[in-house]
Amino acid sequence: MVKIRPATDLPQTERSSAQHYLRPGVLSLPSLPPLSLYVHIPWCMRKCPYCDFNSHEHRGGLAAIPEAAYLEALRIDLETSLPLIWGRPIVSVFIGGGTPSVFSAAGIEALLSDVRALLPLQADCEITLEANPGTFEAEKFAAFRAAGVNRLSIGIQSFDESKLRSLGRAHDRTQALAAAAAGQHLFENFNLAEIGLLSQFMQVYRADPGAEIIREGETGDCMVFLIDGRIEVFKQDRWNAPRLIALVLPGQSFGEMSMIDGEPRFASCVAGESCTIAVLSRDSLARIILEQATLGSKILMELVLMLSQRLRQTSSKLLGYMDREKADQGALPAV
Repeated sequence: MVKIRPATDLPQTERSSAQHYLRPGVLSLPSLPPLSLYVHIPWCMRKCPYCDFNSHEHRGGLAAIPEAAYLEALRIDLETSLPLIWGRPIVSVFIGGGTPSVFSAAGIEALLSDVRALLPLQADCEITLEANPGTFEAEKFAAFRAAGVNRLSIGIQSFDESKLRSLGRAHDRTQALAAAAAGQHLFENFNLAEIGLLSQFMQVYRADPGAEIIREGETGDCMVFLIDGRIEVFKQDRWNAPRLIALVLPGQSFGEMSMIDGEPRFASCVAGESCTIAVLSRDSLARIILEQATLGSKILMELVLMLSQRLRQTSSKLLGYMDREKADQGALPAV
């Protein structure tokens, strides 16, 4: 263990050197470093027994939260701090709590409008909103996205009912799965009831870094949804060496084609970091089609549209490759 000494214990020469460089105007940097902004919203649906953050269950209920007054206080606080950070770009914004998703979509939009008006956000600025599955509403979350939120941090501690009860969480397994599934691009046009129903047919797993989730050449009987983490896709080249050809990010799915046609997997999918995945098997999809015909038809239609889009993208890449090959051949000198 490294022993940390208080400044008063340092030799006089070290103290004077540190004090010298901490004086205003002495430290010179070639450019001002960027910043990340954290915004705290302290209210939540219910205070979890293990939580030691500055969070509070509002005694008057969620409807009584003083949203407008708190947003005004946040704006004033940010304005007061501006002289300390002039000229420094913002690379990320994290809205945490508490449970920020208890605020209205209009409130989050007003907050982000104030942030954009006062601070220089980079074009690719990541804007994260913490959310509790118990506050999930598909329409509300879509409005958050329209307001500028481009990343959700969903507080899912477990998908096990008994663990959720012991943790005192305000949601159950179905709500957790529904919130996670709602973040998948495939289900953007599904309502909350449909997502909740679908989640009953899926299994959730945790994959450690390096775990092979899909192996090239094996027969496929399921598709996989990535809830969090990163999946690396490898394809064997002509020398049987694995080559990284793609990445799968949260909200995306993989393995659909082999689930549908039963053909061998085209590539291997490996967990690049710790991942949470939800799996829908071919048998479960068949059960949905038989037991929930409307939902089954909607899933099939979304799969057809998604695979059609991927085919168009692949065709476009192939045409670009052929055009480059043709241009290279045309540039060869005549023999």
